[in-house]
Amino acid sequence: MIRGVLCSDYYPAALLHAVMSLVTGGDAALPEAFRLVTLNSARALGLDDALGSIEPGKTADLIVIDEHGGVPVVTRTLRDGREVLAVG
Repeated sequence: MIRGVLCSDYYPAALLHAVMSLVTGGDAALPEAFRLVTLNSARALGLDDALGSIEPGKTADLIVIDEHGGVPVVTRTLRDGREVLAVG
């Protein structure tokens, strides 16, 4: 089990690549790797009662990811229950 968080102060999209690198490198299972940028990060900020996991009463922005040529690509984004990005 990996403890801690992944965060970025320069290019937030790099977090997706970091998560996938942990998975493809065998360092973490997909759910564990995503917790580093979701629930664990919310806990570190004291916001896990409202953010960080998909549960009733919590705010959630969701992404759908596809792989193109070995690179993870966001193909849909939902914010506040509304689709704000659809690719393809």
